[in-house]
Amino acid sequence: MYIIRMIKLLFIIVIFLVILIYYMVYNYNNYNDIFFYSPSKLLPIKLKLFLQKYLKSLTKNEILFKTDYKFNLFKKGNLLDFYKKNLLQFSKHEKNVLMEHIQFIRKNTINFPKIKYFRWKFIKFSNILEKNMPFTMDEYVFLPEEFINNLNFKDINLKLENSDTLIHECIHIIQRKHQYNFNKIYPRIFNCFKIKLGLS
Repeated sequence: MYIIRMIKLLFIIVIFLVILIYYMVYNYNNYNDIFFYSPSKLLPIKLKLFLQKYLKSLTKNEILFKTDYKFNLFKKGNLLDFYKKNLLQFSKHEKNVLMEHIQFIRKNTINFPKIKYFRWKFIKFSNILEKNMPFTMDEYVFLPEEFINNLNFKDINLKLENSDTLIHECIHIIQRKHQYNFNKIYPRIFNCFKIKLGLS
């Protein structure tokens, strides 16, 4: 009886490990806290909810503008599906070049631990979306294919420019998580003060 219970327990543990490994391999590739999400799998539920909320907030003109007038509002179509169809797979080379940039950033941000130890979560999208500009949503960094295609680690000027863009996106996410601290920084460093808008 004891042996049967042990076999059942072992079987459950093995099944759990297989599911965990499957999830890690097929949903994203993890390279030392650098994640590359695959469009062939479901988006993380949290991100899908953020994306739905964002897309619902857009006006018709904004949708056309942000999709390079490729999404036709007069035909039946789901905007979320349109966005999901325009998410792309990272190639091995693209992952390697991005990782080189992140290592460069980490090496040069020793005095900024929030950036140095930032967990990068990348999603690649086609140039059709968002006017071909990098953006963030929740804790994810969305990069257009043109930006990724122009990554060049050998050219020092491009390396600095691309790293600057990545840090810019990283700070957006850090700010969302630590807005209270940023609110204290603005007056001290930029002489900016938060104002309350109200009806008179």
